[in-house]
Amino acid sequence: MLDRHAQSWRKNKAAIVFEGEPGDSRVLTYGQLHREVCKAANALTALGITAGDFVAIYLRWCPRPAIAMPRVRRIGAPHTVVFGGFSAEALSDRTRTAKAKAVITADGGWRRGQILPLKDNVDKAIVATTVEHVSVLKRCGDEIAWGPRDVWWH
Repeated sequence: MLDRHAQSWRKNKAAIVFEGEPGDSRVLTYGQLHREVCKAANALTALGITAGDFVAIYLRWCPRPAIAMPRVRRIGAPHTVVFGGFSAEALSDRTRTAKAKAVITADGGWRRGQILPLKDNVDKAIVATTVEHVSVLKRCGDEIAWGPRDVWWH
């Protein structure tokens, strides 16, 4: 659907209209969304993610999950979406069961005015798993621990 709309008269029509909890907003057209998905898919490929490698998506509400899911599908990698409100233990169970090679997350995510520590939860969850790469979106601007498998989304 995205490829079809990005190549048609709808390419300049809104595909996503987002309003975040802290008051931020963003509108992505089908053309912009298509470009973001292709760039993101190329970045995963550059990390060595190939068809068949499982990817976990652990994000709160923002436009990025709508980019991350087709990004992963575009390269033929299956994915699991783990609700950003779940604990590190729940994320660990899902990444271990799926034998995930990568996790897509953010530095944090807002919920009722507070920032949830998504990246910290990922760091706890991926100990003793098959995760090789963590793609991190700078969403809240919080200080986070950084390791050798971490890479910024941008």
